[in-house]
Amino acid sequence: MLMHTMGSFRRRALDPRFAEWPVGTVFTRDDVSILGQSLVEAARAVGTPLVRVGERSAPSVEGRFCCVVVTRVEAVIAAESGVGEEVWLDAELEADSVVRGSALLLGRAGTRMRRPYIVRPALRPGDLRIALPGDVAEGDLVALACRRPVALHDIRRRAYHPERLSG
Repeated sequence: MLMHTMGSFRRRALDPRFAEWPVGTVFTRDDVSILGQSLVEAARAVGTPLVRVGERSAPSVEGRFCCVVVTRVEAVIAAESGVGEEVWLDAELEADSVVRGSALLLGRAGTRMRRPYIVRPALRPGDLRIALPGDVAEGDLVALACRRPVALHDIRRRAYHPERLSG
């Protein structure tokens, strides 16, 4: 088990998608720390959504800074289209700002294989898809790397989603 975990962290460190995380990011089995601050502890202390902006680990055309958004899962439901599942988060994210493949479950290790979820709410449903463990559930924390800094007031839920009221 230890060798598998070490190999997983090494692969993650070499993966170019993880260059989009801020300098000083350390990945553990169930948490991410940025410059020594645990994202799980920060989310528990101040709530979600939570934004941490930092200098990018690697040069990019996107600019010098990037960010990480920590959100809480509000629900996991069958997709409206009937195909797949939706994960409802407490943040409203733009698909083009989230680094593809960067979603991480925080606070616990997932016990099932990762699979795709449609992220809701979204300005255009279906635009943002992320891979999370198949046992993701209400209350779980999810971290997402973003290509450029986003302001907390820009991702707070403000839209009215009548589809959540049916059922």
